[in-house]
Formats: sequence, C-alpha cells, structure tokens
Amino acid sequence: MSRRSLPALLLCIAVSASLLRAQTTTTGELAGTVTDPSGAVLTSASVTLTNVATGAKQTAQANSTGAYRFPLVQPGSYRVTATSTGFRSIDESVEIGLRADASPRLIQS
Repeated sequence: MSRRSLPALLLCIAVSASLLRAQTTTTGELAGTVTDPSGAVLTSASVTLTNVATGAKQTAQANSTGAYRFPLVQPGSYRVTATSTGFRSIDESVEIGLRADASPRLIQS
C-alpha cells in the first residue's frame, strides 16, 4: 500500500464508523416477554413485527425465559403478533421510538 492511499483508507474507516454510530441512534428496539394468562412464560412462542406503513415483517422466537427482541427497528407504527401452539394468537399495535416494550399475554384456545 502506498503512503498516499493510507490516509484515504483511514478516512473511509472513520466515516464508516461515524455512519454506523448514526444509524444506531436513529433506530429503535422492541423487546418483551410472551406469557399466558397465569403469567407463565411461553418459550415456544413466535413473535412477528409488521411495519404498518411498508408491510415489512420480521419474526423472532421467544427464548427459554419467554423473551424476544427486535433490535435496530426504524421508528414508526407496527403490529406485533404472537402465536404459540394451543393458544389463540394476539395482535397488538405499538409505536416504536428509540425503545418500546410489548409483552403479549396469550389465551389458551
């Protein structure tokens, strides 16, 4: 690598790092826990996040504590749908800013 291209490479890395930092301060996060009416966590629940404006969908699986997380979500209006075998699905509206919490409680079907 020539001495002349090294400063250009360092500048690109510095600019890229600042853009990444800017992206994380303009996105939100949705996190929650899926439970049944008694408050027991549902580890097998599937949670879908749908952007109302664009229809774009993301899906997450509840972990061993019933928790799920959608990081780096563009702020806006969303629908959160949680489903699990043996339970009725639930669909909730949520506004995502820099952070939002939604903890759906599923009812046995």
